[in-house]
Amino acid sequence: MDFKTRLKELRKELNLTQEILAKDLNVLSSKVSDWEKGRGRPDIEMLKQLSDYFMVSIDFLVGREYTVCENCKKRI
Repeated sequence: MDFKTRLKELRKELNLTQEILAKDLNVLSSKVSDWEKGRGRPDIEMLKQLSDYFMVSIDFLVGREYTVCENCKKRI
């Protein structure tokens, strides 16, 4: 699952509109809309805020299925 889909899913699970989420994050609602449509991505600071807001890891938020990547395991 990609970021735009995950964000929309998390927002809807909490019954939030794009406007409410935007207000809570102190961004324009058009920014949330753009993220959900794949027309842009938040910077790392906003990813941290989103992660805290939804109480999920950044890895989960950006669509990773596992918290440890397979390539990382091979290096150990």
